[in-house]
Amino acid sequence: MHQEEEAIAVDIALIPPAEVRSEVGRINRTLIRRSKDRGVLLGPGGGIAHITLAMAPIRASDLSAVCELLTGVWERHRPLDLTLTGVSSVMTAPGHPVSGFDIAPEPALRALHDEVVRGLAPFALTETAPSMLAVRKGEGDDPAILKYVREFGAAHAGDRYSPHITLGVGEATDPDTRLLLPYRFTAETVAVCHLGNGGTCRAVLREFGGRQALAPLP
Repeated sequence: MHQEEEAIAVDIALIPPAEVRSEVGRINRTLIRRSKDRGVLLGPGGGIAHITLAMAPIRASDLSAVCELLTGVWERHRPLDLTLTGVSSVMTAPGHPVSGFDIAPEPALRALHDEVVRGLAPFALTETAPSMLAVRKGEGDDPAILKYVREFGAAHAGDRYSPHITLGVGEATDPDTRLLLPYRFTAETVAVCHLGNGGTCRAVLREFGGRQALAPLP
């Protein structure tokens, strides 16, 4: 990658319906109150609740080609029925738990994931830099997410794919949600998002299939 060529870190993601996004935002605010950590901020002023299909650093000049590819892929798979199976927490660093809704890795979701990963691979760059991220004023660099994006195809795709919706920093469990689990819903929108710190989708660069524009919904 030439240093002078603009590049961005993108997340190709399914966007859950409004009732799920609203619940994600509510739990996120609860976790922020508990942990006092705003590293993963969802909703107004923060990121958009999403289910990652694939991530990569790409040249900004390739964005149109990526979107054209995604148009055809989503038409073959839409809409997609998904199931929230529970709430769980993982340790991303010592003493740094992050919680999320787990999503059943059903064959239809896995097929979409595999096709998006294959389609994105020719555009993926081998290097990352902090300038690729969409960050809020005053935020520092996030080396962990840059590494995650750079290694997504090799380390987090295929049999290692773990579909989820991030809820925020802190420990959450099933009783923290008002949704009756397992919760079945339909995803009608897929988006190309500009990644921010903490793996948040900070901005929608292009969306497909939705009945309404996403912004500024959580």
